[in-house]
Amino acid sequence: MRVPYSANIDRSNPTCFVFLIDQSESMLGHYAGAAGQSKSEALAYQMNILLQELIVRCGGEVIRDYFHVAVIGYGNSINSVFDGLKPLSEIEALARMVDQSDPLTGDKYMSPAWIDPIANGMTPMCAALDIAHGLVKEWVRGHPECFPPIVINLTDGEPSDGDPVANAQRLMKVASTDGGVLVFNGHLSADASSPIEFPVLADELPKNNPYAHQLFEMSSVVPESMQAMAAALEIRIRPGARGMVFNSDLVMVAKLLDVGTTMAI
Repeated sequence: MRVPYSANIDRSNPTCFVFLIDQSESMLGHYAGAAGQSKSEALAYQMNILLQELIVRCGGEVIRDYFHVAVIGYGNSINSVFDGLKPLSEIEALARMVDQSDPLTGDKYMSPAWIDPIANGMTPMCAALDIAHGLVKEWVRGHPECFPPIVINLTDGEPSDGDPVANAQRLMKVASTDGGVLVFNGHLSADASSPIEFPVLADELPKNNPYAHQLFEMSSVVPESMQAMAAALEIRIRPGARGMVFNSDLVMVAKLLDVGTTMAI
């Protein structure tokens, strides 16, 4: 029997990432570890860096479409940045050069960008998860033997449209022959104290914070294959750990994104 989460990723059998990014009004608040930037600004910067890294990882002058990507922003409205899932070669062509400011150092430079900082409205997380469900269900139907899709939800607050646990768990039930969809969650914080990364047990989270426990129930266990890849990046993930970081600064969120998108190709 084949080990789960071990399918090869190549142009004939790509996988996909769906990023859900909170764009509610509370994202105007300062982000821990960012040099004078709001959560929305720092998160947009980090997402732009990640997309650049994925493109570099998949080729140079010719992009090999190992990955298809969707970015869904949820706030005053729910917006699909790329109009659904798009191959990296198409995303690369959509880049525009903009002045960016490194949130850790404050350094400014020109670089490719796709994601703009947006912060208004409520937090319709359940609706965003349902859109992700539709995208990955269709993806698996067309790629039944793929490395399972990965959904990464980045938020600074509680949802405004209900309890998202059931929506996230429904996502996890969508499966290719290689395993179920992986759902990872990052809680963005204005407070840099005591972040919690990749917990194994709910008891490791603050007992008086139901939202922390909600995120735990919304998060998949990190597969062994991804634990090994994370170790190569000097990120230690214990067996049975969930793909979540809570009360996290920008560095912790970058770690979550690295773990979620580091695959052998």
